[in-house]
Amino acid sequence: KNFMPKFNGMGIGDKKELDFLKYFFTASGFGLVEIIDFDEESKRAIVVLNNSPFAAELKGKVDFAVDTLLRGVFAGIFSAILKEDVDCVEVECTALNDNVCKFIVKPKKEFDLEKNIVREQLVFDD
Repeated sequence: KNFMPKFNGMGIGDKKELDFLKYFFTASGFGLVEIIDFDEESKRAIVVLNNSPFAAELKGKVDFAVDTLLRGVFAGIFSAILKEDVDCVEVECTALNDNVCKFIVKPKKEFDLEKNIVREQLVFDD
């Protein structure tokens, strides 16, 4: 919540935040970040990560999506951009032999709780 406002003060705002997200994480060695869909009105985004160093290191060694750090960061950054709390689930992961790591960002209440991948990655208040 405090991350993006600091950059807004430097003139990074509006749609430039999305470019910043892509370039910052790519330059920081997290892999090539692409935002393949962003709908501000419905508070949704799809982010693809190519060449995740975490997934590459753990490929074939785990049975779960591994980019937990980026999931949290994406949720926080998109929450700031959208000015509403959203969450993020990694639905594809190269550690699990998928072609890319793919993240779905949207309000938590819109995730399907029947799906194991959602229950494994998100915390729900009972």
